[in-house]
Amino acid sequence: MTLLESTRLVNRIMKRLSTLAMTLSLSSVSGQLYASSEEVRIQSVQVVEPKTERRVVDNAAIDSEKFEVGAYLGTLSVDGFNTNLLFGLSGSYHINNRWLIQINYGRSDVDESTYEKVVEASFIRDDDRVFEFVDILAGYTVLPGRSYFGGKSTINSSIILLAGLGHVNYAGEGNLSVTVGASYRLVITDFLTFNLDLKDHMVEYEFLGQSSLTHNIEFSLGVNALF
Repeated sequence: MTLLESTRLVNRIMKRLSTLAMTLSLSSVSGQLYASSEEVRIQSVQVVEPKTERRVVDNAAIDSEKFEVGAYLGTLSVDGFNTNLLFGLSGSYHINNRWLIQINYGRSDVDESTYEKVVEASFIRDDDRVFEFVDILAGYTVLPGRSYFGGKSTINSSIILLAGLGHVNYAGEGNLSVTVGASYRLVITDFLTFNLDLKDHMVEYEFLGQSSLTHNIEFSLGVNALF
């Protein structure tokens, strides 16, 4: 190999090495630019987690309280006569979350019936026109739950079936009675409840020489203290 040929061979090798070095340099720069763009992209994405606060609702309930004492006001529709104002007192003992025992006293002054006014005759003495009763009832909660007011407010409530025996004084007689009904109850606070009651006081008494079973319908609203 002559000197001229050796020189040409060295020049070719140097050109190829220069080309390879430039290629590697460009690849390195491109890789760095790609890595930088990915880093910028990752840093630009931020995950926003919503801040949620759990709302703890502590509704009033009948839990440790066993006794309930209150008063009620309403109407009493006396069979064969008319509807009059009724007021009374009540007391309850809660055996458990389902069962209770209740004692009620009620009084209503009964006006003359329409028939008495038409014939202008009174069939009952004025002293005997007081419908007075005392009953002892057992209650069973069939629908415990919550009542919603205004879309946001919730109050513990229940529907209670009531049944029991009592004693009615009316028209100069004192007779055994059977009472059945239902009570819708709202627990407003840990010491206060409201109740809306519908009851039928069934009693048999003699009137104008005839004995008959009468249905005397009570509709009342009560307020009670828990302790």
